[in-house]
Amino acid sequence: MDLIYVTTFIIAWCSVHLVTGTQYMLYHEAALTWESSRDACLSKYRVLAKVDSEVSQKWVETLGPYSDRAFWIGLRRVDKSQEEFVWADETTPTYTNWAVNEPDLSRDKDCVVMRPGDFKWRTSYCEREEVYLCEDENYKYSSVVTEETKLKGIFMGLGVIAAILLACCLLLQLPCCRTSVTQKIAHIGFGMRNPDTNGLL
Repeated sequence: MDLIYVTTFIIAWCSVHLVTGTQYMLYHEAALTWESSRDACLSKYRVLAKVDSEVSQKWVETLGPYSDRAFWIGLRRVDKSQEEFVWADETTPTYTNWAVNEPDLSRDKDCVVMRPGDFKWRTSYCEREEVYLCEDENYKYSSVVTEETKLKGIFMGLGVIAAILLACCLLLQLPCCRTSVTQKIAHIGFGMRNPDTNGLL
């Protein structure tokens, strides 16, 4: 029984660490203007999303089941006399995913939403209230891989493999699970089992 508890704990721990720290989060509890959305993201220690590559675009599109309306991203036109759009951090986009006939510069549509369904970009009035997409800049799912992300991926992978092997060992009732492994795990967090009383010391 102790082995079951430990296996469950390891699998749960790995699962939590694999799904947390995602780059993008869609907040649909309230519809806000573009500027209010930017401030709301900052209050959550995030930024209004910067979708700066096809890889990032694909990650955003995985939110499809949770999005039934357009949502703000961090792109807007600051100078109405210019056609240039910039991200909230004042950088110029190197990747875009505009819908047909977009961006629409004929009216004061200076901010950008990503529409549901095909996730194409279109301009909208900045004062319009929409839900919004925030980004955690410290955890990038991008084409740029650092030594830190490599190590994190390796350790997470090893954790999952270890959990799977342990589960298989338990299910198949291999001798290693019934002897040395069980005895070692019994000493970790569960106490030492008394063989005479079948209780914990």
